[in-house]
Amino acid sequence: MARVSLAGVEKRYRKSLAVRRLDLEVRDREFLTLLGPSGCGKSTVLNIVAGLETPTTGRVFIGDRDVTELPPQDRDVSMVFQSYALYPHKSVFENIAFSLKLRRVATEEIDRRVRDVAARLGVEALLARRPGELSGGQRQRVALGRALVRKPTVFLLDEPLSNLDAQLRTDTRAEIKRLHAEFATTTLYVTHDQVEAMTLSDRIAVMKDGELQQVGTPEEIYRAPANRFVAGFVGNPGMNFVAGRVEEGSVHLPGMRLRLPEIPFSGDVLVGIRPEDIELAVDGPKDGAFGEVYAVELLGADALVVLTWAGTRVTARGPSSFRAAPGERIGIRFSRERVLLFNPTTGGRVS
Repeated sequence: MARVSLAGVEKRYRKSLAVRRLDLEVRDREFLTLLGPSGCGKSTVLNIVAGLETPTTGRVFIGDRDVTELPPQDRDVSMVFQSYALYPHKSVFENIAFSLKLRRVATEEIDRRVRDVAARLGVEALLARRPGELSGGQRQRVALGRALVRKPTVFLLDEPLSNLDAQLRTDTRAEIKRLHAEFATTTLYVTHDQVEAMTLSDRIAVMKDGELQQVGTPEEIYRAPANRFVAGFVGNPGMNFVAGRVEEGSVHLPGMRLRLPEIPFSGDVLVGIRPEDIELAVDGPKDGAFGEVYAVELLGADALVVLTWAGTRVTARGPSSFRAAPGERIGIRFSRERVLLFNPTTGGRVS
């Protein structure tokens, strides 16, 4: 196995800059996810590592090798595409075995390796079928098998679950996590789905407009976001933001005052709070404020309560038993230990 390093990588097209001065390292045997909205440059980064795109500037290393100028076949990487890219006229066995045949691996070894990977992925009974006879989830497993059978140094996945329905995404996500634990291959995964990133990754690299915003563990990204964009993008629903002001060691919000230790400045601030860190009180606030119920969305195990307060809407997460009618006024209180402060001009988090 090997680490993947990108040093000062940029990718320019004629009228746009797709990736801006990217320095990033995927550690040996690590599962790192590139997360961000469509058009942020994450798939371009993956294609640069694969050799499908050439960086305008910067270098790409796999292990100690500079592979920037090497063609894809000489990089010892395997890639799973969003569209599966299976050969429709070949059987499942032939699709999985294709790369091994190109490398003239012995027939007996091909048979052993294909059947071993197929058994691990639960598609051994499908080896004689063609892709058109398979479900979406089965085709995705075959695509994974075709990449894994080579035993590559680096495993690249470009939004592999986006074409699956919700249940299949959950099942296949668990399969990918199990396979990584078993094969321990250095993995670079691309997605816009923050649930995939949070559940699969050792670390997450968040991108926006071609720039790296933050790299960290899922817990770090969720609880200590570097800026407002990361805070709002990660989480379902995302973080709430309310304008406030810092004076004499306290954060002042409409109808609410939060005393926080060691606030390093005074002035305007943007207060961030996650839905699960807002307490609801039908009988009114003890030291909080009043909000007006806009809507209540029951999710089964819990409920999302959308409130109008301080000229904006905030979302709180409450128990599934919570009941309130639109227009009803209820108390809200922020958990002080979970409040984050952001610079209202730059969007950066205030330590």
